[in-house]
Amino acid sequence: EIISPPTDAIIDTTNNETGLTFKVNNKTIKIEPQEFFNIFVNNIARMMFFLLPLAALLLKMLYIRNKNKKLYIEHLIFALHIHTFIFLILIIGLIFNYPILNCILLLIIIVYIFMAIRMVYKQSKWKTFIKLFLLFISYTFVLMLFLLITTLITILTFFISA
Repeated sequence: EIISPPTDAIIDTTNNETGLTFKVNNKTIKIEPQEFFNIFVNNIARMMFFLLPLAALLLKMLYIRNKNKKLYIEHLIFALHIHTFIFLILIIGLIFNYPILNCILLLIIIVYIFMAIRMVYKQSKWKTFIKLFLLFISYTFVLMLFLLITTLITILTFFISA
């Protein structure tokens, strides 16, 4: 037997020029793009607070067999250092906003991270390159997961406040 939802619990969505309108349980919830963006950016700052320890954990897992055993806190400090550098470079990119400059800044970020990891963990170029590649893949996966969660939290904010 197919169970259908009650008629008063049907979600109706309307997309217009100024945003999305949801009708849930006879309540109308309107999501304006600018308001959504402002809340999302605010939630991103909180997300980065939780993402930083995970970045340190990824480093700890990648370098668990390193001859220079490092404590988790050392990986956390290094992850904070790298994130700070990336944010500073991204700010420069946002200020000037030239496509060529952004490509150069991306290259600077990659080279800097490679050199920093090589200096801190003292491994060969090839091991560093392979581990950096694995770090980029795993960090990108975790970042996308956190962005999805942040987007869902931002959307839920509108439903809770309604």
